[in-house]
Amino acid sequence: MISTQRTLLSALILILVLLLPSLLLAGQYQVYRVVDGYTFIVKHGDIKITIRLVGIDAPELSNKKRRTDNPFPGNLRSTWPPWC
Repeated sequence: MISTQRTLLSALILILVLLLPSLLLAGQYQVYRVVDGYTFIVKHGDIKITIRLVGIDAPELSNKKRRTDNPFPGNLRSTWPPWC
């Protein structure tokens, strides 16, 4: 009888420990920043949480500072025929 009560008490404590953080963080969050295709930061008041989706195969965001508008190198364009 005592071992059953101990098991039930342990299970109750475990459930409370697992559910308490989710109850404290429950609510509506706003997407604060998208880091890449599967990572984003949400915000609720002063709380910011980074969320990373597991099992998602999404492309990385490109670094637009390094990207040029011309997808071809400049020296390659000079070898094209004049009618292109």
